[in-house]
Amino acid sequence: MDTEPPKKSSEMKRINYFIVLFLVTLFYSCSEHSGSVISEVSIEGIKVEIDSANMYMGPKFLCADLLYAWNMDFYGGKLSTKKWQTVDRILVSGNGHDEFGYMIVSSSNDGELHVLNRSWVGSKYLSLVKIPHGDSIPAVKDKTKWEKFDLKQIPVFGPNGKNFVVLSDSTILVAGTPYSDIKHLFSIIDFKNQKVSLLDYWPSEEMKCDDRKKNKRYTENSYILENKNGRYLYQNGFVRKAFIFTFDGNKTNILSTLYSDPFDEEKSTEVLACCADENRIYMLLRDSDSKGEKIEEYKNPFIFGNTIEVFNWDGVKQQVIHLDEYGQNIMLSKDNKTLYLFSDYSEDISEPFIYSYDLDAIY
Repeated sequence: MDTEPPKKSSEMKRINYFIVLFLVTLFYSCSEHSGSVISEVSIEGIKVEIDSANMYMGPKFLCADLLYAWNMDFYGGKLSTKKWQTVDRILVSGNGHDEFGYMIVSSSNDGELHVLNRSWVGSKYLSLVKIPHGDSIPAVKDKTKWEKFDLKQIPVFGPNGKNFVVLSDSTILVAGTPYSDIKHLFSIIDFKNQKVSLLDYWPSEEMKCDDRKKNKRYTENSYILENKNGRYLYQNGFVRKAFIFTFDGNKTNILSTLYSDPFDEEKSTEVLACCADENRIYMLLRDSDSKGEKIEEYKNPFIFGNTIEVFNWDGVKQQVIHLDEYGQNIMLSKDNKTLYLFSDYSEDISEPFIYSYDLDAIY
């Protein structure tokens, strides 16, 4: 009896199985990188009660559950999904002992507060102060625990970013460079030895201005975020411009570009706000309508948005979140399970607000 035909049929089934398996794998691979599996969700928030003493203070930085706000000095108050408690003045501006000029605050991964002290006039760094337990008001106010580092020997910087990243117990990463090295964007400051090293990145974008103004537009309203695993995000507030990068020594590698709108003119309206954790990057599009469509012209200099685009740290857009309220800034809780939406300035007489959103509901 001839058994050859069944053998061929079996071989054909095996070939067809592998073809289907290959096509399925290829489909999911392409979908992941093309963004075709992007989901859109709408979520409702809870209005956070704000103590009357906290009104008209600008929330700037969240260290665990302690929200730092600016009103000439830095104030801090505990924040939960239901209430922002009465703030206490904790960092004082002035010329006296233990007082600061223009302050930029950040924290290390272990919660140690870092206060970068800069002159009010110009961009002269004066000192850096390390304060343990940045999530505790009594600990921050205990000046006997402050560790101060003089920075007056560091060269004068050009315009620089709104925040910085703590890299180690002696170094920070900032957007901005000394005036003498204007054709770079990022600097590593060794605050223990008062030394500056530059990352070798300079954007290739052609602009109708000189290098000094190009540096200014890239750095003066910018932020740097990290994923605590060697990846960093540059984000500009005045235009939709953001990219993910790494560096090894001074060598910089751009991994992915999230937004690349050109600096076609000098602007003073913030259109993009951002926060991030180890896995996701959240981009609040302030220059968009309720459907997430970009608004090209807007008259109000204090614009609000409710659409958030979510990326992973490979730069792949994974999700679009539509909030039920409009705001100007976003921050994440320590456990990354709550997203806070903030308002600050507005042209009308409405009071500032905070809304909390449960991210567990969508992940």
